[in-house]
Amino acid sequence: MDTPALSRVVCQRVLFVMPSLNGGGAERAAILLAGALPSSDWKPTIYVFNRSGAYASMLPAGLEVVSGDSGSGRLRRIAALAAYVKRSRPAVVVSLLSPITTYLAMILAGSTARFAISQQTPLSRVIDDADCERVGSHNRRLVRIAVRAVYNRAHVVIAPSHGVADDLAVNFHVKPHRICVIPNPVDLLGISKDAQREVGPLRRNRQERLIVTAGRLVEQKNLSLLIRTIAVLRPRLPIRALILGAGPQDRQLRALAAGLGVSGSIDFLGFCSNPWQYFAASDLFVLCSKYEGFGNVIVEAMACGLPVVMTKCESSADILGDTDAGIIVEKHEPEALAGAIEMALADEERRQYMSSCARARARDFDVAMIARRIGAAIAQGRGVDVDSPRPGMAGAESLSDRRPARGV
Repeated sequence: MDTPALSRVVCQRVLFVMPSLNGGGAERAAILLAGALPSSDWKPTIYVFNRSGAYASMLPAGLEVVSGDSGSGRLRRIAALAAYVKRSRPAVVVSLLSPITTYLAMILAGSTARFAISQQTPLSRVIDDADCERVGSHNRRLVRIAVRAVYNRAHVVIAPSHGVADDLAVNFHVKPHRICVIPNPVDLLGISKDAQREVGPLRRNRQERLIVTAGRLVEQKNLSLLIRTIAVLRPRLPIRALILGAGPQDRQLRALAAGLGVSGSIDFLGFCSNPWQYFAASDLFVLCSKYEGFGNVIVEAMACGLPVVMTKCESSADILGDTDAGIIVEKHEPEALAGAIEMALADEERRQYMSSCARARARDFDVAMIARRIGAAIAQGRGVDVDSPRPGMAGAESLSDRRPARGV
């Protein structure tokens, strides 16, 4: 797929391919990005294998969404997508979460479109994750081989953090010149508007400090750590936690909270289409994921003026940078996380300062600026950071270990 660079004079058709409209951070970022690309340069379409999902009713006006309606079989999905690519003739195809299927469909269609991959998570962690529904334990080795082959045939692989880029280069031997590090976008204006809406009555007395987290209730998000941390904190700090999100661990997490005697201090609120109103009503955002390619929800919380406490992961240093917007916790342990939460909440003047730093840092991820960078990357079709120099990626040392961060 060595096609010439695209002309920016003519409006180009770009096709975003993803499995569904489920309520995950990657899907939200893709929908936001597709709607924000400069209309003078791009005509975006989202293609999904299954149109169902929480975001199906939240699409921006004017954004074309096409459903393959091809069932669950991989071969059927490949055939349906190939037929659409052949019919619509996009100039660029961007794959999210299904790069191998997308690549095979482009081959079948005989497409000469540029092929871009948006790799949202550290792939080695996903492949090894027992919760991963897309990779069976029997074919993990085959998936690694396929990833190495397909990703090195993409014109550009967009990673949202340097940790994800490192993982691709070191563990999958993706050539560094194909990788472009650009963070995910955040709709600051939209979040600001939605955050002003009043939430319903919360179970909270005046003395309690309110912390909030959001994400799918799966092993990766490590919410059992948060619950154990609440059990550590409750005897020494009046605190309440809001957990926004749904997932297979719902019953298990509720049982853990009951077993530790903290059910009365934790509210499971399920999936919420407007989590920002809860962010704005809280004192602190906490994320304790085992791994994160890019914590979209962290930036969204900062946009609401929330200081953050997060466990160290692939994207933590990229998001916080060298700011006082939050605290990175090195050890994924209840006592360590509890200490960081206490530190953030102990001094209200310091918390307010962290809040102002968080709002300022969130502006670095504004959707208009990120959309321009993404557009330039897929137009140029080469893995070079747009607007910023790309650090070297040789060797196995994690780039995020070399970046400044506030931590405990």
